[in-house]
Amino acid sequence: MRCASFAQRDDPEALIQTGPGLPDWSFNALRLAFDGPVSRTQTVRLWLIPPFANLILAFVRSALLLAALFLLARRDRMFSPDSPETAPAPPAAPVAPVAVAGTAGALVLAILLGAAAPASAQAFPPKELLEAYKARLTEPAACFPACLGSPRADITVADGRLGIAVRLDAAARTTAPLPRVSDGWRPDTVSLDDAPARELVRRGDETHLLLSPGVHRVVLFGPLPTADSFAVDWPLPPRRLSVAAPGFQVRGLAADGTPEQVVRLDREKKDAAQGPDGAIRPEGQPAAATTRFAPFLHVSRTITMGLTWSVVTEVTRLSPKGEAVVAEIPLSPGESVLDETVKAAGGKALATLQPDQQRLSFTSKLAVAPELALVAPVGAPFTETWTLAPWPIWEVAPSGVPPSRTFDPAGQLRPVYRPWPGETLTVRVVRPGPAPGETLTIDSALLRVSRGERLAESSLSLHLRAARGQRHVLTLPADAGQIKLLVDGRETAYGSDPAAGGGTGLAPGRVEFPLKPGAHDVLVTWRQEAGMSLVAHGPAVDLGHAAANVLVEIELPRDRWTLFVFGDTPLSPVVGFWSYLAFILAAALILGGFQATPLSRRQWFLLAMGLSQIPAPEAMLAAAWLFALGLRRTYAPKDGWLAFNAMQTGLAALTVAGLFCLYTAIERGLLGDPLMQVAGNGSSARLMRFTFDRVAGMVPDTMVVSAPLVFYRLAMLAWSLWMALALLSWLKWGVARFTEGGAWRRAVLRLPRFSRPARPVAPPPPAGDGPGPDAP
Repeated sequence: MRCASFAQRDDPEALIQTGPGLPDWSFNALRLAFDGPVSRTQTVRLWLIPPFANLILAFVRSALLLAALFLLARRDRMFSPDSPETAPAPPAAPVAPVAVAGTAGALVLAILLGAAAPASAQAFPPKELLEAYKARLTEPAACFPACLGSPRADITVADGRLGIAVRLDAAARTTAPLPRVSDGWRPDTVSLDDAPARELVRRGDETHLLLSPGVHRVVLFGPLPTADSFAVDWPLPPRRLSVAAPGFQVRGLAADGTPEQVVRLDREKKDAAQGPDGAIRPEGQPAAATTRFAPFLHVSRTITMGLTWSVVTEVTRLSPKGEAVVAEIPLSPGESVLDETVKAAGGKALATLQPDQQRLSFTSKLAVAPELALVAPVGAPFTETWTLAPWPIWEVAPSGVPPSRTFDPAGQLRPVYRPWPGETLTVRVVRPGPAPGETLTIDSALLRVSRGERLAESSLSLHLRAARGQRHVLTLPADAGQIKLLVDGRETAYGSDPAAGGGTGLAPGRVEFPLKPGAHDVLVTWRQEAGMSLVAHGPAVDLGHAAANVLVEIELPRDRWTLFVFGDTPLSPVVGFWSYLAFILAAALILGGFQATPLSRRQWFLLAMGLSQIPAPEAMLAAAWLFALGLRRTYAPKDGWLAFNAMQTGLAALTVAGLFCLYTAIERGLLGDPLMQVAGNGSSARLMRFTFDRVAGMVPDTMVVSAPLVFYRLAMLAWSLWMALALLSWLKWGVARFTEGGAWRRAVLRLPRFSRPARPVAPPPPAGDGPGPDAP
């Protein structure tokens, strides 16, 4: 990514595509909850219904409700409220049929509503459980980190072959790193327990072997390195090491057989007492002085292919320090050394290492060419490593030497080559042209129209991304005037491109403006002289490019009555009043068959149309008041005063509530706004919002059908007058029903009777004798 940003910044021909615009969809999140323990073998199955199935269920619920009303109407026809003497006697439990029908209807509605209700779900399995399972699966073995050990290893040099045998003890299933030999040594065979090893894993510069628990023996065989010295690196050092290498000196191995991390083998030089075949020199000749090792180096070239090519050459001493080294490093064709400390002559760079200097590096410039050839010299006192670092603007095709590594640890293309002497690497380099793609992306667009009686004010907001500087064109309606353009909050002039030979004038409705690379916010406002009519369309706007997340908003004035809405998108508003009106009119057709109320089907139709402007519970309360008065004669208690008075009290309260609902319908019809049930996509009765996921450039047409609000007021005024006249007869009928058989019954209190004791009666006085003076 860093190379790509450099190319975009420095290369005038670089083109970074902006990609397509993506709709910003949002979905419903469902959560499932479980009360109690569950096992991992249990499964959860969800039954999801599409939107059209939910629509069918809505029609089924409405049909069942109308069927229930129809059945009740047929039941009610058996009793005529106007001829009580001819009506059959009510059953012993008159409320039972109504209760059974109501319970059945409620049960059916509950089942259907439950089937269509969205499931309350919770994400399962929870994140904590997943983390616990992950920790259990990735838990290391109990022996970690001592699950692998190497008790012994052997190095053998014989017949021009190098063999490395390693014993590995594994306490668990794991991978073991194999020893590495310098200068890119590659074994011919790798065996595991006397069988070819097949489960080899490459991890960077290391090769790992998959082992099962147990004791294993790994053997690596390959050609002996041609260098005078080579090193064996032990990622897993053995506890004991034995070396059988005649003609080599071993460094990094203690006397007791304990090796260091790196064990080095240096080829011994023949002294003067020996001939070329190793024969002992004749007596009397002087012995050789001290064994001397020729200096040996490692040259690493990193070739960076960007807008300009460069080579970083690093020379590293492999032989022991102590003497100065002068090496001639061949240069590639077209390579020029830029470092003043390194001299170049005859196509070679003279690299000098001081006696105590371990490393030297210098930078060169490389000419850009369609083909690059790298040759490993023969007989040179150094080995080479080549690393290619191409930018994404180049397409490279190497051939000749297989790479030892293709990608670096960061995942970038960095092939590394370790050639043998005399091998040649040919790299064909091609710069491909830009792939076809988007250089301009419109991520979102908002077209807002505010309609008035004589003018329409519109605004267009765009959020876009440009990959390069260019001019963009927007096409507005031809009658658009007072156009104002703002780019990133600054007012910008718009006009034709002078370089294209155009003048300052533009075609009507054409807005052309420049864009710089990057993200921008564009706002265009304009006005149109368009009066309000029955049908209002959205303005014809061409965005000049494909766009995503296009939102069209149409705002109507307050004195308009929204009737219908049309838009070529599923994410458009709907007027739910008409389906609701169809349902209540069908219900009115059925309710007209009830004989309990004095309303005919025509009166039920008119009443339902007026009550459609109040919420459904209030409309049902107004209708329930009439039904309750109609059923009073049939289901009124014959005896007792408590149940009768409770019924009368309930009827009185229901009458007050029903009259209040009728008053609310009249008030909202004359003074309030029409209840058209406009919903969907955040819309309301005066603000319609249409969402388009993607458009090709031209904003699709949207349409709103509306009428002046005065027509709604006149219709509701006519309904209110009819309601006032009809209510007089309904109240007269209701009073007669309410007072039929008495409006109230008095409570009869029966007191217990108490007998008084008889008073003694004095005997009558004798006849003829009056009362004496002492008589009481």
